[in-house]
Amino acid sequence: MVPPSRPWANLQSVRRACDHYLPMADEVWGRFGPRCARIQERNRALRVVVIPSGMPDPPSYLPEPGRERVVIVVANYGYGPNANGARWMVERCGRR
Repeated sequence: MVPPSRPWANLQSVRRACDHYLPMADEVWGRFGPRCARIQERNRALRVVVIPSGMPDPPSYLPEPGRERVVIVVANYGYGPNANGARWMVERCGRR
């Protein structure tokens, strides 16, 4: 199991990488406006462009708690924290 400090350490390493590499970019393209705005806030000199996706957005409905019993997790399970998170979810939230 990944120690609790690992997600925080991962966040910090991603921030360091973004702080180092994003200033080298001429432009950043993203699909999600709020996330692009956060990138722009951290890198004011960088041009950040929101590009619409060619795919339609998924239906915007909220499943009723207790009625839908499907969980889909898409992740790279070769990355330890993802595998540990999936294992934790199955062990703690799986069928009983």
